[in-house]
Amino acid sequence: MQPMYPQFNELVHRVVRKLMPQGYDTTDNMLEVNTPEKLVRYYNATGRIMVWTGASDCTMFGDAETNHAFRSWHDYVHVMYGFPFTQEGEQLVAKVQQRQACSIGSDYTHQERELFCKLIDCEVNGQVAYFHQHNDFPEDQREFTRQYMAS
Repeated sequence: MQPMYPQFNELVHRVVRKLMPQGYDTTDNMLEVNTPEKLVRYYNATGRIMVWTGASDCTMFGDAETNHAFRSWHDYVHVMYGFPFTQEGEQLVAKVQQRQACSIGSDYTHQERELFCKLIDCEVNGQVAYFHQHNDFPEDQREFTRQYMAS
Protein backbone atom coordinates (compact mmCIF):
# COMPACT_ATOMS: atom_id res chain seq x y z
CA MET A 1 0.00 0.00 0.00
CA GLN A 2 1.34 3.43 -0.92
CA PRO A 3 1.84 6.06 1.78
CA MET A 4 -0.62 8.91 1.62
CA TYR A 5 2.12 11.43 2.47
CA PRO A 6 5.56 10.01 1.56
CA GLN A 7 7.44 13.02 2.93
CA PHE A 8 5.74 12.57 6.29
CA ASN A 9 6.84 8.91 6.35
CA GLU A 10 10.38 10.10 5.65
CA LEU A 11 10.15 12.64 8.47
CA VAL A 12 8.83 10.05 10.95
CA HIS A 13 11.84 7.80 10.35
CA ARG A 14 14.22 10.77 10.56
CA VAL A 15 12.75 11.85 13.90
CA VAL A 16 12.93 8.32 15.31
CA ARG A 17 16.57 7.93 14.24
CA LYS A 18 17.45 11.26 15.87
CA LEU A 19 15.49 10.88 19.13
CA MET A 20 15.88 7.13 19.56
CA PRO A 21 19.15 6.02 17.94
CA GLN A 22 18.87 2.83 19.99
CA GLY A 23 15.64 1.99 18.11
CA TYR A 24 12.43 0.54 19.46
CA ASP A 25 10.86 -2.87 19.98
CA THR A 26 7.46 -4.25 18.97
CA THR A 27 4.93 -6.60 20.51
CA ASP A 28 1.64 -8.07 19.37
CA ASN A 29 0.42 -8.06 22.99
CA MET A 30 -1.25 -4.73 23.72
CA LEU A 31 -1.29 -5.52 27.44
CA GLU A 32 2.49 -5.10 27.51
CA VAL A 33 2.23 -1.42 26.56
CA ASN A 34 -1.21 -0.19 27.58
CA THR A 35 -0.19 2.01 30.52
CA PRO A 36 2.42 4.72 30.94
CA GLU A 37 3.91 2.76 33.84
CA LYS A 38 4.59 -0.25 31.59
CA LEU A 39 6.17 1.96 28.94
CA VAL A 40 8.41 3.66 31.50
CA ARG A 41 9.38 0.36 33.14
CA TYR A 42 10.34 -1.12 29.76
CA TYR A 43 12.23 2.01 28.75
CA ASN A 44 14.12 2.14 32.05
CA ALA A 45 15.08 -1.53 31.70
CA THR A 46 16.10 -1.45 28.02
CA GLY A 47 16.54 2.16 26.88
CA ARG A 48 14.01 1.41 24.15
CA ILE A 49 10.32 2.02 23.58
CA MET A 50 8.01 -0.98 23.09
CA VAL A 51 5.08 -0.46 20.70
CA TRP A 52 2.02 -2.53 19.89
CA THR A 53 1.92 -3.84 16.32
CA GLY A 54 -1.86 -4.21 15.96
CA ALA A 55 -4.16 -2.06 13.82
CA SER A 56 -1.28 -1.16 11.50
CA ASP A 57 -2.57 -2.46 8.19
CA CYS A 58 -4.79 0.42 7.02
CA THR A 59 -3.05 3.65 8.02
CA MET A 60 -1.97 6.80 6.23
CA PHE A 61 1.59 5.51 6.39
CA GLY A 62 0.89 2.66 3.96
CA ASP A 63 3.18 0.27 5.82
CA ALA A 64 3.26 -1.17 9.29
CA GLU A 65 6.90 -0.26 9.94
CA THR A 66 6.27 3.48 9.60
CA ASN A 67 3.16 3.21 11.74
CA HIS A 68 5.24 1.47 14.42
CA ALA A 69 7.91 4.17 14.11
CA PHE A 70 5.29 6.90 14.61
CA ARG A 71 3.92 5.06 17.65
CA SER A 72 7.43 4.72 19.09
CA TRP A 73 8.00 8.46 18.67
CA HIS A 74 4.62 9.20 20.22
CA ASP A 75 5.22 6.90 23.20
CA TYR A 76 8.77 8.22 23.58
CA VAL A 77 7.25 11.66 24.19
CA HIS A 78 4.85 10.15 26.74
CA VAL A 79 7.80 8.57 28.57
CA MET A 80 10.19 11.53 28.39
CA TYR A 81 7.62 14.12 29.48
CA GLY A 82 5.49 11.98 31.78
CA PHE A 83 2.27 12.84 29.94
CA PRO A 84 -0.70 10.62 30.89
CA PHE A 85 -2.86 8.57 28.55
CA THR A 86 -5.72 11.05 28.79
CA GLN A 87 -7.21 13.36 26.20
CA GLU A 88 -5.23 16.23 27.70
CA GLY A 89 -2.06 14.14 27.82
CA GLU A 90 -2.47 13.21 24.16
CA GLN A 91 -2.91 16.88 23.23
CA LEU A 92 0.34 17.68 25.02
CA VAL A 93 2.15 14.83 23.28
CA ALA A 94 0.88 16.02 19.89
CA LYS A 95 2.16 19.56 20.58
CA VAL A 96 5.61 18.25 21.46
CA GLN A 97 5.63 16.04 18.36
CA GLN A 98 4.66 19.02 16.21
CA ARG A 99 7.53 21.08 17.64
CA GLN A 100 9.95 18.20 17.11
CA ALA A 101 8.73 17.67 13.53
CA CYS A 102 9.32 21.34 12.71
CA SER A 103 12.72 21.38 14.40
CA ILE A 104 14.10 18.11 13.06
CA GLY A 105 12.41 18.70 9.70
CA SER A 106 13.53 22.32 9.44
CA ASP A 107 14.84 21.72 5.91
CA TYR A 108 11.28 21.03 4.69
CA THR A 109 9.27 23.97 3.38
CA HIS A 110 6.98 25.91 5.68
CA GLN A 111 3.99 24.43 3.84
CA GLU A 112 5.29 20.88 4.33
CA ARG A 113 5.88 21.49 8.05
CA GLU A 114 2.33 22.84 8.40
CA LEU A 115 1.06 19.67 6.68
CA PHE A 116 3.11 17.52 9.07
CA CYS A 117 1.59 19.35 12.05
CA LYS A 118 -1.92 18.75 10.73
CA LEU A 119 -1.12 15.06 10.14
CA ILE A 120 0.14 14.73 13.73
CA ASP A 121 -3.04 16.43 14.93
CA CYS A 122 -5.09 13.96 12.88
CA GLU A 123 -3.18 10.90 14.02
CA VAL A 124 -3.27 11.86 17.70
CA ASN A 125 -6.02 14.32 18.57
CA GLY A 126 -8.37 13.36 15.75
CA GLN A 127 -8.25 9.67 16.62
CA VAL A 128 -8.59 10.35 20.35
CA ALA A 129 -11.67 12.49 19.70
CA TYR A 130 -13.07 9.71 17.50
CA PHE A 131 -12.41 7.20 20.28
CA HIS A 132 -14.25 9.33 22.84
CA GLN A 133 -17.22 9.63 20.51
CA HIS A 134 -17.38 5.98 19.34
CA ASN A 135 -15.58 4.07 22.14
CA ASP A 136 -13.22 2.63 19.52
CA PHE A 137 -10.55 3.84 17.13
CA PRO A 138 -11.29 4.18 13.40
CA GLU A 139 -11.01 0.81 11.69
CA ASP A 140 -10.09 2.37 8.34
CA GLN A 141 -7.52 4.91 9.44
CA ARG A 142 -6.69 5.86 5.83
CA GLU A 143 -10.26 6.93 5.18
CA PHE A 144 -10.36 8.69 8.54
CA THR A 145 -7.21 10.61 7.55
CA ARG A 146 -8.69 11.49 4.14
CA GLN A 147 -11.81 12.93 5.74
CA TYR A 148 -9.90 14.71 8.51
CA MET A 149 -7.48 16.35 6.12
CA ALA A 150 -10.33 17.44 3.83
CA SER A 151 -12.14 19.24 6.66
